[in-house]
Amino acid sequence: GDDGSDDGGTDGGDDGGTTTGGGLDGCALSVDDATAEGGSQASVFVSLSNDQAIGGFQFVISDDPDILSYVDVQATDRTAGFTVSAAEGEGGVTLLGFSFTGDVVSEGEGPIVEIIYNVDFVEFDDTVDLSLSGSILSDPVGVGVDHDTIDGAMTVVAGELEVPGTPNVTA
Repeated sequence: GDDGSDDGGTDGGDDGGTTTGGGLDGCALSVDDATAEGGSQASVFVSLSNDQAIGGFQFVISDDPDILSYVDVQATDRTAGFTVSAAEGEGGVTLLGFSFTGDVVSEGEGPIVEIIYNVDFVEFDDTVDLSLSGSILSDPVGVGVDHDTIDGAMTVVAGELEVPGTPNVTA
């Protein structure tokens, strides 16, 4: 029988591949992997793959280790008619997107928000886990839509630091 444990399976989804129109099955929110230099400003895109129209979304994105500071959020081509807002709290950045005018995120896949962060300086290259939690997708009449979430990561590259040379001490 099934003991309820995960046997590995294939819940990783595919990477886009060659699905032709109408090939989407279900809905998934995912954080696109990114690379940034420490001490810079960088964008993280959250994408949605959806086989039905989505009228609103909400989720929390958190960074671990906490070396990213939220600056701003912007809509993308897919959410051009949406009001998108965000606020940083203890658990991460809570994002909310909806339309006052009944616009939807049409079936398809691709980024729905661009989150802009300030990236702290790092002494050594580091990987920041970007995880999604508390996510809600709703259809155009506000009914919840089941979906998967796929976390991502940002590679933070240590900037070029001026390393002081050994002083030339001559006696």
